[in-house]
Amino acid sequence: MSPKNQVANTPWYPLTIQEPGEYDEFEISQQSRDAVAVLHAAGEESAYVFGNSSAAVIALDMARTQAQALKAVIVHEAPLARLHPNARKWQRFFASVYLNGLRFGSSMAALQFMLGVQLPVAELIKATKPINDHRAQSSEPYLSDQTTAEVLVKMELLPVTNYPPDVELIKQNGVRVLGVQGFDILQQRMGYKIIQCLVGKMRPAFQKLQLTIGQ
Repeated sequence: MSPKNQVANTPWYPLTIQEPGEYDEFEISQQSRDAVAVLHAAGEESAYVFGNSSAAVIALDMARTQAQALKAVIVHEAPLARLHPNARKWQRFFASVYLNGLRFGSSMAALQFMLGVQLPVAELIKATKPINDHRAQSSEPYLSDQTTAEVLVKMELLPVTNYPPDVELIKQNGVRVLGVQGFDILQQRMGYKIIQCLVGKMRPAFQKLQLTIGQ
């Protein structure tokens, strides 16, 4: 990588969280402002932003609210349930995950979430093994799996899956947005097909954005 380039990798959870019960409200536009604050702290005014899953939603919000800080946005598997043909079904499902998190705990609700969207759990466990090995050997502080589940279920899930992207405003802002699909192994799973449908739903808008501002 060129010494002129910098990469800032921010986690999808709020940086201020320490333990369960100490949560601030998860608000998408605040996440966008936080990302820009990280960018400025690195001494940069603008950047190419890549967002995966929940971070893809935040990247879209940055294109809507923080256009001055973006050179382009790459959106990968944004879980935009409101754009799905069966939007009400999936919004009810995500709401049930949230309610079960309150009733039975976030770990059980996170399991319901993974099974409900048919995520490839075995493959994900295998893929994250190097990260988990690093965490086990590192002296740096990391959030526990329980805290991560709490953040996912009780803070992140509903704001992210209910987010309505404002494509017209993004176009007006002149931000180039590129939609990217996932790996082939996920295309065989219902969880990815949901997201694939969402990407397919958004793809014409993305193509219009590229044609409009990518010239």
